[in-house]
Amino acid sequence: MKKILFKIFAVIIVFTGVVSCSDYLDVNTDPDNPLEATITDLMPVAQASTAFAISQDLNRIGSDVVQYFVGRYDAWSVSPSDPANTWRFTLYAGALKDLETIIEQATKSGDYHFVGVAKLLKAYCFSHMVDIWDKIPYKEASRDEFPSPNFDDGSVIYDDLFKLIDEAIGDLAKENSKFSLAEVDYIYNGSLASWIRMGNTLKLKMFLQLRHVDANGAKAGIEQLITAENNAPGTVLITSASQDFNFYYGKSTAPENRNPGFQADYVTKGEAYINTFFHTFMTNNNDPRIPYYFYLQSGDFEGRVEGDPAATGNDRNARTVQGIYPCGGKYDDDSAKPVSGSSAGGDGEFRMLTSFMNLFMQAEAALTINATVSSDARTLLENAIRRSFAEVNALSVIDIDAADIDTYVNARLATYDATTTNEEKLKLVIEERWISQFGNGLESYSDLRRTGYPNLPDPVQTNDIFPNRFPYPVEELTSNPNAPKQLENSVKVFWMK
Repeated sequence: MKKILFKIFAVIIVFTGVVSCSDYLDVNTDPDNPLEATITDLMPVAQASTAFAISQDLNRIGSDVVQYFVGRYDAWSVSPSDPANTWRFTLYAGALKDLETIIEQATKSGDYHFVGVAKLLKAYCFSHMVDIWDKIPYKEASRDEFPSPNFDDGSVIYDDLFKLIDEAIGDLAKENSKFSLAEVDYIYNGSLASWIRMGNTLKLKMFLQLRHVDANGAKAGIEQLITAENNAPGTVLITSASQDFNFYYGKSTAPENRNPGFQADYVTKGEAYINTFFHTFMTNNNDPRIPYYFYLQSGDFEGRVEGDPAATGNDRNARTVQGIYPCGGKYDDDSAKPVSGSSAGGDGEFRMLTSFMNLFMQAEAALTINATVSSDARTLLENAIRRSFAEVNALSVIDIDAADIDTYVNARLATYDATTTNEEKLKLVIEERWISQFGNGLESYSDLRRTGYPNLPDPVQTNDIFPNRFPYPVEELTSNPNAPKQLENSVKVFWMK
């Protein structure tokens, strides 16, 4: 799958050229060079844009807030300009616009498998957007007839997204018309069963997100999904790594399609430090994933403390960088050499919804809203940790020793067993999820705001307030007369307690 990622970027380049020349010599139509992109042109572009939107700037902000890194957004400093390009270009004028076009065109042509996938990607994008902005343009978004779209309440959008996911799953069950989804689906290679599992796992995540504002509804929705999975194992939820909803970055440099984390740490260099608290937390627990997560250019850990005005790390050729997991960088073999873009492949996957996330979510649901899930919370925690280790091993030529995995898991379970309340057990579950989700800071950002865990130290110094939301881009507020006023970053999104 990674080998064909190059084609996505080629399609993006060609499609950009088509759009920019759409008004040039349009008196005749050349059938070999259509001015309107087809659904087969748009699908890989929309998939790439969706992954880029979540895995780049938004992910970087979330990763700094949950203290994976200390970078541009150090000490909670998130300004309206930070998510502006993602909001305007990658999402509304990019992925979401293309997805709306696919839905419209494919509905007319009867290519319902394209409709279903586009609706699921749309739901995935908007669910994250609600989680970080709450009230956003939705019903009128990315539609030419609404140049100044109204903003819809986050709770209303969530309600509609559940319906949209169900519609999408229904579309995937219909007969398709003429276009082959497999040829342009670079996430699941046209596997309808995989897309159905992705949609249901997204619903599971959204139900859990609602547990503070609708505990009964969240419990009922989660239990319905678990019952369906129990009745037809392996068909409803993502339950194995082979079913994960991932975006597969490649190794190409022309065009550049390597993992954004690899580009930042190995190619550009010097963009961020590994957060000292994150590294120390793993070190204190004797976590055997450390040499897979971090590469020590100097031979010693060189990170930075959140909000410390004086960086504790050294220069770009000495600071610790991401390892083979998650960005496709170097495994730390004690070689202690400065890294570059040629040090490793950079083809780390961006994990959007995975089997280990599913297990962590079920454990949280069992502990917080007493949901009847697939097993007890302790077993779910153990299996989730082991799945995380398996995903690290899948990226490396040197597997983590099985005995080291057992030692770590048993130690964490002993800590779990020593707790006396569900709140203490939840804390450990989310800590382990936080470690496992390294590379996807946006998911951990939602976990932190929903649960309060992990317990992160306050920045040493900050003039800002903890961001319960991201600010709206200034251009949206000034150019759209239907936009609301800017809100303080401290204002909570609708599902936060």
